[in-house]
Amino acid sequence: MTHYIAFFDKESSENIWTSIAQMQEALRDSIDNYKEKDSIFTYLNVNIEFDEQDLLNVKSTVDDSTADEIVFIYFSLGVKFHKFTRQPWVREKGFRHIIFLFGVLIHRPQYQAEKLLPLIKDDVILVSACDSVKQQTDKLIHTPNSINFPYPLTMGDFDFKQKWNKKLSPPGERTFLYAGRIVESKGIFEIIECFNQHQKFYPKSKLVLLGKANDASYVLHGEKNDISKIESYIKSATDHNCNIIHLGHLPLNSMLEEMVKCDILLSPSTFYTDDFGLSIAQAKAIGLPVIGTKWGAQKDFLNPELDKIIPITITDKNYPKFSKKQLLAAMNEMQVKEAEFTPDLDKYIFAKDWAHRLHNEIKNLKKTNFEFTSNFNRYRDYYLEKAHFPFDPRFKCEEANHFHELLFSSFYK
Repeated sequence: MTHYIAFFDKESSENIWTSIAQMQEALRDSIDNYKEKDSIFTYLNVNIEFDEQDLLNVKSTVDDSTADEIVFIYFSLGVKFHKFTRQPWVREKGFRHIIFLFGVLIHRPQYQAEKLLPLIKDDVILVSACDSVKQQTDKLIHTPNSINFPYPLTMGDFDFKQKWNKKLSPPGERTFLYAGRIVESKGIFEIIECFNQHQKFYPKSKLVLLGKANDASYVLHGEKNDISKIESYIKSATDHNCNIIHLGHLPLNSMLEEMVKCDILLSPSTFYTDDFGLSIAQAKAIGLPVIGTKWGAQKDFLNPELDKIIPITITDKNYPKFSKKQLLAAMNEMQVKEAEFTPDLDKYIFAKDWAHRLHNEIKNLKKTNFEFTSNFNRYRDYYLEKAHFPFDPRFKCEEANHFHELLFSSFYK
């Protein structure tokens, strides 16, 4: 008998608008309803600081378990797991650890190192949501147990049988959709600019924006996210064009109801920690075609037969960029293209099936340890000692830029 203990963070549960929070909430339901003869799942909600009470709760859960094997699942980004993994009793027991690499491995390397270093001789399975992230992971950490396994697809109470009967709106009257946290590096300015041009040819088209301005972004074009700049830009756009509608943040079920009223999802992202793309997964579950950049995890989930994929180039100023002309051309093409709502779910796992699928995925993996590669140590030095962020044009170091290109090539090629 295997006993899986999943760690979720309390902070996400209190900020349910985030993608991680949506997934954690769905997984709680999945775990509560999990029934298998050879395994059990439980979850613990822990504080970001992983305090003394959290440690006591984990120890108590382990002591009360009658299973032959304990497996810890780290399904959170910000929790200071090193406070747990450094505990002597944790290191002595030789547990198995399943670590989901939210934000990809290069995101905050010191935090990743603190979490992983105490486990360097232990049995660790590193989980990437797609092949692009796995390729990057494999350049930084050496282990046979580096696997692809998508994050759970969360669809709330969405009624598939009813919604899949919907067709795309007539050509010329289709509605574009942006869904997610609104940040510069996800293309919000380019989306609005291109839509205003697009509407000159298709005056009945609309643009719906779901989400709110967010500053949790990274250096891009030499600046960090400016919430007030984004909010004022969107307000100006909606004031001047009644066919641009900003609905803000909505609860999951309400958001999905709005998504199904739309026709085409826009996702021209250059966000350098894109590791899954929940809005794309939800759009594909509904059956919306997607216009997205060939970037990060989303390029692994886009289907060239159904979607429009916009290439990425790395400029001489060392940041990723897509062509607004190509975005506009894709919008014009998809506005009139004959197409049906076609659910595209082959690469996804619904939250209700996720625990069962994870158990089947890892139960036959041999126990093994891992080691950091020289690439990881080199990257951590650039990041910490020289404050060199990937795609930061303010930092002039040809050697570092070349190294980052090596790490990120799987993200856009």
